Amino acid sequence: MTQPIVEEMDEAIRQGASRLEERHCRICGCTEENACQVERTVAGKKVITGCAWVDYDLCDSPSCLQRAGFSELAATAVIAAAKQEEL
Repeated sequence: MTQPIVEEMDEAIRQGASRLEERHCRICGCTEENACQVERTVAGKKVITGCAWVDYDLCDSPSCLQRAGFSELAATAVIAAAKQEEL
């Protein structure tokens, strides 16, 4: 009697797994494998790095944060908070 329940659960898991997709930015569409190039100032020097996630579906590219409705100051705070969480 439990076998049909197990089979139903297995099928539900298979269907759910097929709907999973790669994490991507809701604004620019970048992914972990294909990140945006972002200019940053590190130790007084300008460097180009890949973007980072500030939310599940939002990267820290300044243009993405701006289009998502963050002001420049708020975007700076969002990026700093995300960096702090990584530590």
